[in-house]
Amino acid sequence: MWLGHVAIGGEKSIGRGTVSGLSASINFKGKTYALDKDGKVTAGDAAELSKLAAAVKDWRDGK
Repeated sequence: MWLGHVAIGGEKSIGRGTVSGLSASINFKGKTYALDKDGKVTAGDAAELSKLAAAVKDWRDGK
């Protein structure tokens, strides 16, 4: 989302409504994952974070 691919609110077509950032830090169940501006994992286990992201996607999709 913070790479600007997902609209927040409306009016994306006129240049508003997206989020962008330089880095992200995710804290979940006592573990921390960090991502750089390109989405590359710079701290934490990348494979574990990928599994967590897949689980969130499956939950969102009702799987």
